[in-house]
Amino acid sequence: MAKTIDEIINKHYNEAAGGIVDKVPSALKRGEGTEREFYMLKIDLVDSTLFTWTRTHKTYLKLAHTFLSSVDEISREFGADDDQVEYVGDSIIAYFRADKVNALSVLYAAYYCRIAALQMKSLDATFSKYHFLTKTILHHGKLILAKIGPRGDTFVTAIGPALHRACKMESRVSPGQSRVSKEFREKLLGREKLLLKPNYKETQVPKVPEFQPATHNLSNLLYPSSSPATLLGMSPSDLAQTTENLLAGAIAPRRGLMEFARTTPSAQTKFEVKRELIDFSVKWDDVARYIALQRR
Repeated sequence: MAKTIDEIINKHYNEAAGGIVDKVPSALKRGEGTEREFYMLKIDLVDSTLFTWTRTHKTYLKLAHTFLSSVDEISREFGADDDQVEYVGDSIIAYFRADKVNALSVLYAAYYCRIAALQMKSLDATFSKYHFLTKTILHHGKLILAKIGPRGDTFVTAIGPALHRACKMESRVSPGQSRVSKEFREKLLGREKLLLKPNYKETQVPKVPEFQPATHNLSNLLYPSSSPATLLGMSPSDLAQTTENLLAGAIAPRRGLMEFARTTPSAQTKFEVKRELIDFSVKWDDVARYIALQRR
């Protein structure tokens, strides 16, 4: 190599010394970045690799070109950033600037991309043997627009943790279905939120028993005998008994909780279901009806 490893990595490290700057993307220097809010739409064909494994390269070319190009065009029709559409194998990620496009338009783009994939089945006899089911992800968050990597001299690329999260959400999607983040749903307005269905994670946890509060009041604890007596007038034995009563009344409920915490759940332990909201799914049929109502 003409350069040492140290020379190479230090060169590119120093390029990024400017860090995050307040510039329009076109004015960025190599290694610089600026933050922008985006909607992200990721759509992936399910099992397309398995389907094309025993087919000709011509079939693979037709499938990939038709799907990727159609999704690209549809997403741009709904406002996707022309410079921020990525192809990853048989999936595509489209980015929508949140200051230029609303969440409902992105949801519409996802709906029509899904419909386009399903209709590809009718294009020829070979395609008819494939289901054309997709996985769809919708997310919203801040991304870094940066002139970065090997194409940093000429291209601005969107990067950031929000993109990683959107990609990881795909592991929870069933074929033909979708996952929508809480952040994306918050950007929908009014009735638009009804187009999404909540997804919960349910876990069984031991039910903590309810302990009844002590039935003795302070008066009973201080004056155990039938004839009230002041503390000063108590005999040593009565005073000792009163102190013991006070300690027992204060400690008993707490001791019971501590004992429960130390006890390993057994067959007699009662459980309750804890529900945690994870994300949402698109109700595709409801979106179709919503679009029809908007056209009237």
